[in-house]
Amino acid sequence: MGLQLAYYAEEERLDLTVTEALDHSLADGILEACNYVSDRLVTCIIDCTQVERVHESGRVLLLYLMRILDNYRVRFITLGSVLEMESQESRAKTRWMQDHA
Repeated sequence: MGLQLAYYAEEERLDLTVTEALDHSLADGILEACNYVSDRLVTCIIDCTQVERVHESGRVLLLYLMRILDNYRVRFITLGSVLEMESQESRAKTRWMQDHA
């Protein structure tokens, strides 16, 4: 499974764990996570330490969620460096450009 959600009402905390690929297949889970975002939510922990592949579509979904969290002033903590990782699309484009230069 690519995304696991856990909501802890007593702590007003939402935990997301992303595994395997950060890509468009997470869209439904990210939208589900957005349903938990409200004025009562205090913290959201996004664990990406188990991500093996990063795609631009997954990065965009994660940024979308972070924007919503920010709009509600929810503190979010991201574990793992997926936003800084080069996506597979970027690597392929760079390789193609190098091969055809």
